Amino acid sequence: MEGFRGCNPVLVLCFLFIAIVPLLMAHDQNVVMAIKRPQCKKTSGCKAYNPIDRCWRCDRHWAKNRKRLANCAKGFGHGTYGGKKGKVYVVNDSSDWNVIHPKPGTLRHAVLQPEPLWIIFSNHMNIRLTQELIFTSDKTIDGRGFDIHVSGGAGFMLQFVHNVIIHGVHMYDIVEGSGGMIRSKHDHVGIRGKSDGDAISIFKSSQIWIDHCSFASSYDGLIDIVEASTNITISNSHFVRHDKVRVNYITLP
Repeated sequence: MEGFRGCNPVLVLCFLFIAIVPLLMAHDQNVVMAIKRPQCKKTSGCKAYNPIDRCWRCDRHWAKNRKRLANCAKGFGHGTYGGKKGKVYVVNDSSDWNVIHPKPGTLRHAVLQPEPLWIIFSNHMNIRLTQELIFTSDKTIDGRGFDIHVSGGAGFMLQFVHNVIIHGVHMYDIVEGSGGMIRSKHDHVGIRGKSDGDAISIFKSSQIWIDHCSFASSYDGLIDIVEASTNITISNSHFVRHDKVRVNYITLP
C-alpha cells in the first residue's frame, strides 16, 4: 500500500487476531485498517472472532441473505451499504476483452451500470483486466462462495464514487494499464491515461469498505488512497510480497 499524497493525519485502528499483517497502513483521518481473522473451526462449530464476522458468518443461510453483509461495516466506513438497495447481478464471464462495450455478464459490465447492484459470481474465476476497472457508485462486489482472483492485469479504480463494498477478492500481480479509450460510465467513453499499477486506487471517494480480501505483488501500490478520500474501512485483509509503503502527514497550522 502506497501513496496518501495530500492527506490529513492518519488514524489507524487494528483488529488483532492471530498475526499482524506486515506493514499495514492507511491514510486520512477516516480510514481503518484491520487484520485477517482465522477461519471458523469446523470441528467445534462456527466461531466468529471479530464484530464484522459475528454479524453474518455463522448464519448457515447467509447465501440466501447476502445483503445482510451491508449491515456489518465497522469503523469509519460504518454505514457503507454498497448495492444493498439494488438487484443482484451475477458475473458469469471472466473475460475483459472489450473495455468500450463490455459484454453483459462480465465484471466490467456490472460495475458500470448506473443503478445500485449487488454483484456476485457464478463460479470460481480468474479475471485478467486489460485496463483499469472503473467503478460507479453504489456497488458491492461479493466474492463469497467462490475463489475470485484478479491477477496478471490492471486493477480497480474508484474515482469520484461513494458507497462501494469489495469483499472476498484476491488481487495479485497487478500491472500498469496502457490507457486509451475506456468506458467509465454506462453513457460515457473517454481517453484514460496509463494506470499506476495499484491493486485498488481510491481517488476523491468516500464510504468505501474493503473486507476479507488479499493483496500481493502489485507494480505500484497495493491500495492507494489519495486526494481526501474519506470514510473508509479496510478490514480482515492480507497484504504480502510488497515493499513500497509510505504515509504522508500534513501538519495543519
